[in-house]
Amino acid sequence: MYALTSSTHNGKRVATEVAEAIVAVLDALIAPRVFYVRLLNKGLDEFSAVETFFREVVDPSVEDLGYEPCEMGLGLNEYAWMNQAIFDSLHHSQAVVVDLTGLRNNCFMEMGYVLGNAQRVIITARNGTQIPFDASGIEAYLWSEGDHRLDLKTGFVDHWKRNANRPPLVKPRGLL
Repeated sequence: MYALTSSTHNGKRVATEVAEAIVAVLDALIAPRVFYVRLLNKGLDEFSAVETFFREVVDPSVEDLGYEPCEMGLGLNEYAWMNQAIFDSLHHSQAVVVDLTGLRNNCFMEMGYVLGNAQRVIITARNGTQIPFDASGIEAYLWSEGDHRLDLKTGFVDHWKRNANRPPLVKPRGLL
């Protein structure tokens, strides 16, 4: 734990310790981040429904839960290679919402990455999505376009609360 001081006290404290303490305070002030893994191709039929679900249900729910949404294609890109940006964001997010609507290979790859890292994963899909066998055993929140937005939000938040802290798929070796 860092001592919360913003002064070197005339050289009695090492400047790097002061800098580390300031960074720790700033980190504590920044809302934890939720990364979105979802269909982003505007040319596909499912895009409009997925976009509406995320903007009207997931975004406000995530914010109400105290998190900051993080999604590729929004905001500044500080990486030369998009995959580096994706995996860095995935790795450093406190939770990940994976929507499997459209059954995109990249979404399964990114979901596998966060499951393997024992991170918080919330899985969603539009009702009617045929989730493959390996992923179908993990509870997913199935949403429908025709449902009332408040019902969708309530269902999503309930699903989050039931699943955000589930144990990892693989128990670390050496632990009983």
